[in-house]
Amino acid sequence: MIDETLGDYWRGIKPILKEINQQERTEHYDERIEYAIKQFEENNIDYKLCNVSNGHFNLYKDKKVVMSFWSWTGKCYIPSTGFSDNIGIRNCIKKYRKMFINA
Repeated sequence: MIDETLGDYWRGIKPILKEINQQERTEHYDERIEYAIKQFEENNIDYKLCNVSNGHFNLYKDKKVVMSFWSWTGKCYIPSTGFSDNIGIRNCIKKYRKMFINA
């Protein structure tokens, strides 16, 4: 009988889950970029795909970069506030609309 604590279990399983997650993102990489483009266009957000290799987008308001988004990780960065977090495309769009459209 193996006496394993919950901490030991998670230390063992964490690398496996991380690898599975990485593989899942890699397999759907192009779809993530296409989905982000579709979402920006549906929400009338000016954007530019700056780097295809990491899915980096710049979002514009009045021809000025106001946010960056990475479709690979779901990370959003807002230079004016220093906000940087993994929030995903939907929350990125909500934050953009709140800050720059509904302000």
